[in-house]
Amino acid sequence: MTLSQRFPSSVSIVVVAPLLLVLLALISSQSRGFQPVPLLVLGVASVFVGWVLLTTDYTLSSNELLVRSGPTRRRVPTALVRRVRPTRSLLSAPALSFDRIEISGDFGAVMISPRDRAGFLVALRAAAPQARFEGLGVESREQRRD
Repeated sequence: MTLSQRFPSSVSIVVVAPLLLVLLALISSQSRGFQPVPLLVLGVASVFVGWVLLTTDYTLSSNELLVRSGPTRRRVPTALVRRVRPTRSLLSAPALSFDRIEISGDFGAVMISPRDRAGFLVALRAAAPQARFEGLGVESREQRRD
């Protein structure tokens, strides 16, 4: 892989609904008359939710995975990836779906949810051939020899 590939996050209503419910509650608070503080909170919350929804993606190159979500950025060197497996963890992560992939290694772990899961896994396998892929239908070289 010579060029980087961008993979937008999958979006699940189960993850997005609570955010939208908070915005709806703030909007309904304005029906009782103009209230500047809730309106300010609504504005800030709307911008933040939109920022996260529009910018959560994963850019993969031959040497790095860049994970972006709103104000957060995390760089994962592909040479340090040791294990890739599915997870449905409820822990906070730069993923807008609970159908997640956990990528772990010498850097710690990160959970993501690329919309094109199969395409992402093929690209990641090419960028991190040393990684062990578990339960994803994508084998590493060592797993194929076993």
